[in-house]
Amino acid sequence: MFVRDTLSPPTHHESDMPTRDTALAAYDHVASLLIAGGDDAGVSREQAHALVSALRKDGRGTEALAANSLFTMVNHIDHEKQTHITRAHLDRARAYFARKIFARGGDITPAEVGQLPPTLRALLEIGEFQTRAGQPGRIAHRIPRRGMDHTAAILRSLARPDDAITRADRDLAVYELYEQGRGTEALAVRFFFNFIDHRHGKIMEQITVQEIDDAVNYSDLRLLRKKDTDNNGYSRDEIKKFSTTARAFLRVGQMIEAGLVTAEK
Repeated sequence: MFVRDTLSPPTHHESDMPTRDTALAAYDHVASLLIAGGDDAGVSREQAHALVSALRKDGRGTEALAANSLFTMVNHIDHEKQTHITRAHLDRARAYFARKIFARGGDITPAEVGQLPPTLRALLEIGEFQTRAGQPGRIAHRIPRRGMDHTAAILRSLARPDDAITRADRDLAVYELYEQGRGTEALAVRFFFNFIDHRHGKIMEQITVQEIDDAVNYSDLRLLRKKDTDNNGYSRDEIKKFSTTARAFLRVGQMIEAGLVTAEK
């Protein structure tokens, strides 16, 4: 089983290719999230875990992945005698990431994207998302819908000859996505599988392609369109009422719209 990497800058002009500055800016963003989640002493393991959980609940799977990876790395190096990591620890780690990011110089090529380690791949996605996606006043329905269709297509690609997708199949796909640094897509795949499975009223351990198709139609109405109460795009207040699954769809859809992810067919 292989989930192909769909971070896809090739459709952009060379001047629009991902830059190393965006990845480093994303490091600063994630480090600031960690510090903001701590206290005067720094960030404890419990506080880091709380931040990661909050990010996942908000559908921000790749930020959750990066925050967890960054805390774990810095904690492993600097935690011998302290219960918290601090801004100073994160600043020292920043120098390491800057050296890794800028080692070759120039824009990041499509070929290089696929060779990045997971944390750097996640930082690139976060940085590019911040650069390209923006924060429009209202968000069109097509954006979370594209994220849902992409997620459903990943699940369909896992189908066995009898059209079944098992929980073990889902887990392998999620692991592969995380291994590639694609945390938000991983979160969306896991939550949408669970949503479909739980529609039976009990855990069935597998779903079918037909059930995916049925869930897409149901979710488009119940998870997405129903939240657009005035039918003119989603406002910030309406987005706040999204479920975790819908938030993940929205985030994935925004990445597709920004050209960061190529939608699965």
